[in-house]
Amino acid sequence: MALFTKEELAQMKREDIELERQFKQEEKQRKSKSQKESKRKPQTAERISAYQKAYRENNRNYFKVYAEENEDQLKKYHKSYYEKNKERIKEASLKSYYDKKAKKETVVSDGI
Repeated sequence: MALFTKEELAQMKREDIELERQFKQEEKQRKSKSQKESKRKPQTAERISAYQKAYRENNRNYFKVYAEENEDQLKKYHKSYYEKNKERIKEASLKSYYDKKAKKETVVSDGI
């Protein structure tokens, strides 16, 4: 005594094949999506600086208006910052000056 007829068995087999095909397709889509996400470019210094530059250019007018409206407040901030960090700024400035000077001298001496 058979539980299923030959036609029913054939239909079930076709449905199983279709389900398997759908499952494989979905799995393939999940894998490609995860691969795309893993291939995202890391945040390099160049990408960050390019983003910041574009941001500043897009918002240039806003920054200008803000600076004009808050001129006194910004002056106070910059003055207090300079006073707090006077020595560090002076050292960095001198280091930069001497580094540039040394670089120029090496270029000149290499050219002789």
